[in-house]
Amino acid sequence: MKVQEKPLVGSWRMNYHVATVAGLTPDQAQTLLFGNTSKDEYATWYEFAPRDLVVTIDYPLDPGGEVRIPASAFTRRDMPSLGLFLLAVAREYRELYKKPAKYGIWGHDLSDLYFERVTVAKDGTVELAVGS
Repeated sequence: MKVQEKPLVGSWRMNYHVATVAGLTPDQAQTLLFGNTSKDEYATWYEFAPRDLVVTIDYPLDPGGEVRIPASAFTRRDMPSLGLFLLAVAREYRELYKKPAKYGIWGHDLSDLYFERVTVAKDGTVELAVGS
């Protein structure tokens, strides 16, 4: 499949348990995890050109912070994967939860968190909606 040159931009909804995603293998994440667009269409990231993304992780942290996820972390065969991206972010969460006091984690355990939405802006910043 030829990679498209359009930049990765858009919004995808999902409902994935963060702790479970963190335990997946890359093959499982790529195969199992997808999102729906605002038009309620099943959508992959395969049609977009891969690029590095900057994710703000701020729930339930005080203060939050930004994490750079390189395109290589969520790209296979020159095609980006939402599943691999969620895996990379879930593993960042798992690392943060190893030192809850350092990162100001309040009110929720890792097992309480769910990925609800990923929105990628034109500049490559990601708004991550995580709920509990």
